[in-house]
Amino acid sequence: MKKIIALFSLLVAWNVAFSQDSLFKELRHATLLKVEKDSVISKFNFEVAAGLDRSREISNLGYSAVLNYSNVFQNEKNKLTLSLTGAVFHFPEFNRRYLDSLGTLPGFGRVLTPDSGATAFAAIPAIVYSRKLNNHFTLSVGNSRQNLGYGYRSLVLSSSASALPFLMLETKIGKKITFTNLWSRTHSLQRMENHFDLNPKYFAVHTLEWKINKKWSVSAHEMVVWQARDSASHRELDLHYLNPFLFYRPAEFSQGSADNVLLGGSWKYAHSQEFGIYGQVILDEFLLSEIRNRNGWWGNKFGMQFGMYVVPKKVAGLSLFTEWSFVRPFTYTHGSDVQAWEHMGQPLAHPLGANFYEWYTSAKYSGDKWNYSASIVWAAFGRDTNRNVGGNIFQSYVNPWSVYGNNILQGNRSTLFVVNAEAAYQVTPKLQVFGFARYRSEDRRVDPFKEAWLMVGIRKGLCSVRRWDY
Repeated sequence: MKKIIALFSLLVAWNVAFSQDSLFKELRHATLLKVEKDSVISKFNFEVAAGLDRSREISNLGYSAVLNYSNVFQNEKNKLTLSLTGAVFHFPEFNRRYLDSLGTLPGFGRVLTPDSGATAFAAIPAIVYSRKLNNHFTLSVGNSRQNLGYGYRSLVLSSSASALPFLMLETKIGKKITFTNLWSRTHSLQRMENHFDLNPKYFAVHTLEWKINKKWSVSAHEMVVWQARDSASHRELDLHYLNPFLFYRPAEFSQGSADNVLLGGSWKYAHSQEFGIYGQVILDEFLLSEIRNRNGWWGNKFGMQFGMYVVPKKVAGLSLFTEWSFVRPFTYTHGSDVQAWEHMGQPLAHPLGANFYEWYTSAKYSGDKWNYSASIVWAAFGRDTNRNVGGNIFQSYVNPWSVYGNNILQGNRSTLFVVNAEAAYQVTPKLQVFGFARYRSEDRRVDPFKEAWLMVGIRKGLCSVRRWDY
């Protein structure tokens, strides 16, 4: 906490210094970025809310407070973005249950006070420095969320996971092709009896995006995860995967390694600004012969997504969006649980992990002073009981409950239904007051759960930081 406060103080002091014109003139030539005055953008935003949570016939008072400070320094070739978000939450019941089981908070990662009960402090420190090397290459390094895909969710790499350290190289080939390499050192967060273990690991991703024309775009993704050390060796960075133009699967096969390699694809068709469709596929492992046999082989691990957006011309300010996804059991898992496709106890892709169907839809309307938004989530998923049925991506796929006969929703089946609605009024150009309502129902054979949540608050510059759609 002291380190975060010190960093926050440093950012504030930096902003104050550069807001003074005379001091700026003395220091701007000393900074490595040589930032011009009109390229410095700083913001201080906040959101404060309180509400009532009702579950199991019991009402509880809850609250949240979020502060964000950000600075962007930019010139022709360099860009430095600094952002620090801190929050304190007094959780509704479903958040407490989630936090107790995984030790993490969706969107924030591991909380700073995991043993404080219903109240938790969380932080998202983000810093990204990018340099345009020439017309073809851009290099970026920092700590932030990442996302690959065209939808709200992603089956490849999702921004619903917490921020992570990364190095990125973006290569532009002409005007239509972009090749992106991403490397990161992350940790596998594993809950033991009385503590959490952090096991370091690495992953590498490369994406080739081709904008075929004004309407069609397609992308191909390849990802690999390897653990930094195990009982036999200390690998740390693997030089094979540092080659930006190397295919991971042949490299992994030639080494005889047991790294976790996944493939993915994304596509989008934008008919116009008013209508578009998109999709995504994730391939962890499969055999075409086993798919043809339709026998539910456990190793057929894949998922798909299809989405659509509509922005009707006749109703200014209205936008509609819907998305359907499914992922088969055992997808994203590996023989070594450290090498699962996860980061700090959170899935790197879809927040439901594997073994699920999900339908997500939302609507937004913006007027002169009022803004309205609503979303509905329906999901059905299967979870492990005393057998490994492929719903827990943090568990090794060794010894699945059955080699054949595996289907989506096997295990302890749950049906999730979530409705979120918000109305916000623009008091001033920067200040909003809002009301937020939420209903969440999880129907399952073991421990069914229902909850309603109503809150009001005020915010400046922040969109809602509550990703309460899981």
